[in-house]
Amino acid sequence: MTSIILALFISILGIINLLGIQPYYGYRQAFFLLLGIIVYFTAKRFNLLIRQLLPVLFWLAFFLNMFLLFFGEEIKGAKRWITLGFFNLQPSEFLIIIYMFYLSLLFSKEDLELKPIVYFIKGLGLTVISFVVIFLQPDFTTATNLIPIFIAVLFFSNIPKKIIAGMFILAAIALPVLWSSLKDYQKNRVLHFITSFTETEENNSATSYNSTQAEIALGSGRFLGKGIGRSTQSKLFFLPEAHTDFAFASFVEQTGLAGGLLVIILYLLLIFNLIYSIFKTRNLRLLSEYIGLTHLSLAIYLSYRVVINIAMNLNLFPIAGIPLPLFSYGGSAFIALLLSFGLLELKE
Repeated sequence: MTSIILALFISILGIINLLGIQPYYGYRQAFFLLLGIIVYFTAKRFNLLIRQLLPVLFWLAFFLNMFLLFFGEEIKGAKRWITLGFFNLQPSEFLIIIYMFYLSLLFSKEDLELKPIVYFIKGLGLTVISFVVIFLQPDFTTATNLIPIFIAVLFFSNIPKKIIAGMFILAAIALPVLWSSLKDYQKNRVLHFITSFTETEENNSATSYNSTQAEIALGSGRFLGKGIGRSTQSKLFFLPEAHTDFAFASFVEQTGLAGGLLVIILYLLLIFNLIYSIFKTRNLRLLSEYIGLTHLSLAIYLSYRVVINIAMNLNLFPIAGIPLPLFSYGGSAFIALLLSFGLLELKE
């Protein structure tokens, strides 16, 4: 119960931030919160049934993402959304959540120690096809979210460590191939990060504009901020994507360093509680069972996105186009995340 309460606190702060930027986004996010709460309690009520249906749900989510590649509407060069009228559904967000729980179920099978290679190949296969279908939309950053989840679940499962070591060796060999498959704008984001601390004319180009505006927003907030609704960088549209990718910067501009630290502390408490809820049972065997792996994978999911987004806002990471979980505007990621909290079986 502690985890969902912390999640709701973060969500409310996100809505307050959006109301200060553009009330339209704040009202819509409040609607998504109500819808997400309904999804949470529904998933909590039927989590055992949903657990049995995870293989079916995974393939439904996978083929829905495949459908996008062939028949989806292209928006800003990407095919990521299905228009439902009242909001745009992003199937990849639901695919990642279902993937986490399906992978945890797969790697917690009782006969895993008898057939580790078989389960490893199955898990790797699920990861690869999920990565590819999201990558081709194209949504590279969201696709990379699968990697730390897979590694963490694999490491804490009962898969022999020599198999894991072999996987890392193969991954190192495959890195050059992955780099060559990136699009030019994706390579430029990484290269910009590497050169972002050097005094060159290139750093004043459009590639660094977002980072510069985010830094201005962060600095202008000082300790207590300008006040909700009084931000200039966000409200005057100097800060791009102030309601999504740079929601943290816009919140700090309005509430200052104090507000930013509050958000970070809430995330730390949420992630810590997900992991601590397993350790406080004093049964470390749970870590390799379904309950432990689902809590761990959700903690990794949140950590990955929170660290990248906040680091991106602070110009400590390339502009990755990844929203801040529960805080940034968006219905799909928000509802999918509350669904995941409902599917956690451990009674806190």
